Amino acid sequence: MRDLQNPDVLAFLVPHIATVPGPERRIETHLTSVDQIEELTGLDFLTNLPDHVQAQIESVVAAQPW
Repeated sequence: MRDLQNPDVLAFLVPHIATVPGPERRIETHLTSVDQIEELTGLDFLTNLPDHVQAQIESVVAAQPW
């Protein structure tokens, strides 16, 4: 069962550029925080969560994608 008060969140910021095979093509190199995505887009994600839960999980960059 998932813990809805402490969900796992993955946020990725992937540039839209041509690349060649290398580490920049590994998805985990693009992990970022939800806060960073919100700052760049002006959007507010996870609004159905309590504010203290949002603040806690949106500031974290996941250590690994899964």
